[in-house]
Amino acid sequence: MEIIITPDRLDAHKIVRYEFKNFDGSAQPEKKSAASPKGALLQAAFASALSGEEKQTLEDIRAKQLAENDLVVNLVKKVETFADSVAKLQIRLEKQEEEFAARLESEKNRAYEDGKRAGELEATNRLTGEIETKKAQFAESIAKLDAALKEFGDHAVSIEKELTSVAVEIASEVLTIEASENSAKIAASLAASLLNNIKEALKISVKVNPSDLAAVSDALKADARVEVAPDRAIAAGGVVIQSDAGNFNAELSHRFAAIKKSVLEGGGE
Repeated sequence: MEIIITPDRLDAHKIVRYEFKNFDGSAQPEKKSAASPKGALLQAAFASALSGEEKQTLEDIRAKQLAENDLVVNLVKKVETFADSVAKLQIRLEKQEEEFAARLESEKNRAYEDGKRAGELEATNRLTGEIETKKAQFAESIAKLDAALKEFGDHAVSIEKELTSVAVEIASEVLTIEASENSAKIAASLAASLLNNIKEALKISVKVNPSDLAAVSDALKADARVEVAPDRAIAAGGVVIQSDAGNFNAELSHRFAAIKKSVLEGGGE
């Protein structure tokens, strides 16, 4: 910028500092001094001393300052708006975080319950399957036991019959041996026992082996209804009784056959 007042001409002029007007809109009290009228005169003199170009430059500077002040105001407003938006966004983010945390906890609980139910269902199905398998195995075991028991029962019955038959045969052999030695006593005892069953009979015929005749006759001589006769067809120790009240075959072989049949076949004579 071209210097209008050179240093050698400063004595001819009085120069004071120019105070620019505050453009921020705030009201500030003007500085008062005792020389205010003089200062105004000096400012007017300074302004009149400026050239047209300098005045234009001064106006451009003022206009630029006004534009800058407006820009600053707008920037401040935008910053405040942005800060408000940021604060609102922060509040929204915090709220969303709270909602997300609540949803996450809810999903965790739901997933836990779903997993629990799935586990319980799986365990129930597995246990049910195992129980059904055990029941099938148990039923199969029972069926096998029933079959084995039936087989054992049949076998036991067969063994029992065989043992009974053997016992009867042994008894028959024993009694046969005993009869060969004491046939007379056996015949006499059998005859006396059988006569007790036909007390109402009027006439009785007792047949015995000739070897037993004397003993049986002596045992039954007191009964007038009885007639004792020998019969070689009757084995020693046996007795055959005929009467009007019924007949009895008390031969040992015949009695053992009846006993064997009764035991093994459930019949009798």
